[in-house]
Amino acid sequence: MAKPVRRVVTGHDARGKAVALMDAASPHVLRYETGGFTATMLWQTAEMPAAFAAGRDRAADQKGVVPPPRGSVLRIVEFPPEDPRRVAALTHRDVFRGLVAPDESLGPARHPFMHRTDTVDYGIVLEGEIDMWLDDSEVRLRAGDVVIQQGTNHAWINRSGAICRLAFILLDAEEGKEPAGRASEPAGAVPASPGTPVRRVVTGHDAGGKAIALSDHPNPNVRIRESSGLVAHNLWLTTATPARAVLGDPATEHRRTPPPAGGTILRVTELPPVDPKARFDHAAFVRDLGLAPITFGGRPPRHPFMHRTDTVDYAIVLEGEIDMLLDEDDIHLRAGDVVVQQGTNHGWVNSSGAPCRIAFVLIDSGTR
Repeated sequence: MAKPVRRVVTGHDARGKAVALMDAASPHVLRYETGGFTATMLWQTAEMPAAFAAGRDRAADQKGVVPPPRGSVLRIVEFPPEDPRRVAALTHRDVFRGLVAPDESLGPARHPFMHRTDTVDYGIVLEGEIDMWLDDSEVRLRAGDVVIQQGTNHAWINRSGAICRLAFILLDAEEGKEPAGRASEPAGAVPASPGTPVRRVVTGHDAGGKAIALSDHPNPNVRIRESSGLVAHNLWLTTATPARAVLGDPATEHRRTPPPAGGTILRVTELPPVDPKARFDHAAFVRDLGLAPITFGGRPPRHPFMHRTDTVDYAIVLEGEIDMLLDEDDIHLRAGDVVVQQGTNHGWVNSSGAPCRIAFVLIDSGTR
């Protein structure tokens, strides 16, 4: 039985106020008996710009592994420890029949869990350890590590002796699209930066077409927001839908909070505890985020950290606790909780006394 995943989905009530439309464990849990893993479906988008769903549970629409055309899907997958005797009796066709493309491009699969999808994937290790197998190599991943998977053959192999949980956001990508050129050498050393480092592994292909890790380093794209003290680790972004594989680092120059038009952004944000005696300036805060100020019927916002983006956001609390403020309500969130934010006024206020880390994927909604 998979660990329940609390899912909070925001939207607007009949008055136009930001509210929680849903707040319960996601009921969409699917066990893949052949592979032995369990997936909890949390949300999907089926278009770009992404649309808001007023009261409808879009996770119920998701079929299979890959997202809809021009869409995305968010799920959390539990991988049990591998049983070598059981795996020895499987083929990759047994495991993924009818779900995804098997690894056929380079001959017989090196493991029955090898597969590929025509997607750009954001993978975040929430709990435990796991090995990501590529065509000829293996990468050991631990809680807090992030993988950018760019349409490569891969498999998730859990030999740790304990459950491993990963959050996956799959983005529809152009089938067979490769960047003009190949890269096989990772970037150089990354300078020291504020906050807790976030390891980022980026996959791609070498000159022979084999799946490799193009880069495996602490993420260098870290920005501290002076107006609030939060630290933003910009890990990756896409600039079009369907998404495209790239060789460089697309997040290097991104400054604003929202993603590019027609795209997405993945970031991990560290939110320090808020001193209740501190005074913050709302205008400076939203200006720092690259956003416009908001008001409540002409009155100042109920908290200086209130803001909104014209996006559908997937937010996963990685560590700590935090309060999500809406127009009138406060929702307390803990590690493991997931929020689907649909263009509502909100603020993240950490009154827990310890840092809180949240992974965000923002998907352009095109309504700005």
